[in-house]
Amino acid sequence: MAVVTDSAPSSAGTAGDVEMAAVNRAFYDALWRDCRLQQPERFNTWPEVARLAAVAADRLEVGPGLR
Repeated sequence: MAVVTDSAPSSAGTAGDVEMAAVNRAFYDALWRDCRLQQPERFNTWPEVARLAAVAADRLEVGPGLR
């Protein structure tokens, strides 16, 4: 699971990288600000996803999804 932190990019990053990260953070902060997380059991696909996840070593989180 990826973890997003507020730490600054490494010194190897360029000014463009810093600006791109700031634009990305502003976009996703605004997108997620009013979202409410739902329990996975509320989705009709959960039984199938749960079955597949139980035997999978790797997972891909796709989001933010629908509101």
